[in-house]
Amino acid sequence: MKSMKTYPFVSVVVVNWNRKGWMEKILPPIRDLDYPKDRYEVVIVDNNSTDGSIEYLKKLKWVRLIRMDKNYGASIGKNVGIEKSKGDYIYFVDSDVLLKKNSLMELVKVAESDEKIGICGSKIIDMDGDEVVSMSGGDFLNVFGVLIHRGMKKRNLKDLEKMEDVFSFPSCSILVRREAAEKLKYYFDESYFIYYEDIDFCWRIKLLGYRLVYVPSSIACHRTDKHGKDINPLTIYRTYRNKLWSFRKNFRFPIKQIMLVNVSISVLVGILYWTFKGKWKYGISVFRYLFDSVNEDVDLSKVPLKKQVGLLSLKF
Repeated sequence: MKSMKTYPFVSVVVVNWNRKGWMEKILPPIRDLDYPKDRYEVVIVDNNSTDGSIEYLKKLKWVRLIRMDKNYGASIGKNVGIEKSKGDYIYFVDSDVLLKKNSLMELVKVAESDEKIGICGSKIIDMDGDEVVSMSGGDFLNVFGVLIHRGMKKRNLKDLEKMEDVFSFPSCSILVRREAAEKLKYYFDESYFIYYEDIDFCWRIKLLGYRLVYVPSSIACHRTDKHGKDINPLTIYRTYRNKLWSFRKNFRFPIKQIMLVNVSISVLVGILYWTFKGKWKYGISVFRYLFDSVNEDVDLSKVPLKKQVGLLSLKF
């Protein structure tokens, strides 16, 4: 890995909606990152919070606040962050993530080592409890259309100490090369609102020929929803809807048709599971998104079929 003679400018982008308490927790570690202070900016896109977030953020002179007039969701918030920032890289950090001091530096070192790296992602660990439990070391997409979060709920982090290429990342701590993002027709799909928008974004960056690299030396601590409070019928519905859209957009014939059968089966199994749990109320209406229009992006005719098949993993 080459050493950096000059530090690229980085825009740290956080989308907030009614999380004043978390803003108070996550912003001091961002301020204390061991990256040159004159080589990064902090941009907060606030989706019209009503909990005092605006008043708190206004007091921080080192934060650039962008106020939205309503809650536009994660996708539009992130897009505004890209459009309003000026970094060579955009570092997306979720509003409930605590960064280690070297989180950004380690990502930049790897990204700068190869211009074909489009996105770098951190090791995501649980910030709650006495034990350090791995949450994610990047994702793989298996042949059944199931997204495999590497290391989910593992207590042996040695399994995730190797830097390697992956299919996608959750966007809670990812460094995006602006040059790569600008080759897309659009950034995050605004029709998604929230959920799976990060996977779809990573997928399209990968289809452009860029690498997505997991960097275990960059560590971010994420809030854990241990009691499932964040899981509700609308959350699940949007996740399944957006997943179906992504498979329709990002595969070409005939693999698209095959994978849509597989992913439809996995969604149906999920519907049955959440129905049993009492957290599903939509029947099979989500499957109508197999037939409506989607926001197509990458010209799949220019992506070899072999390369698209190569995106799939045999891991379970």
